[in-house]
Amino acid sequence: YRESKLTRLLKDALGGNGMTVLLACVSPADTNFDETVNTLRFASRASSVVNKAKVNMDNSCNTDNIALLKEVQSLKQQLETLQAKCATDN
Repeated sequence: YRESKLTRLLKDALGGNGMTVLLACVSPADTNFDETVNTLRFASRASSVVNKAKVNMDNSCNTDNIALLKEVQSLKQQLETLQAKCATDN
């Protein structure tokens, strides 16, 4: 299972936070018996893979949010100052 070419191709989809659908194509023909059995074995093993999903968090977003909130607060103070100045000039 670990050495399968198909597993290597699907390694990003089979692990992590991805959702994967595996469609196993089988044939009722006697000539395809070995291939069908191998496909079903792979599908069985692949369906038993269990991953723990975790939230992908980027801590830089929190820093950016804090910086933006500080800038908004500063701009609000500037606006209030300018509005007060305009009110006293009129």
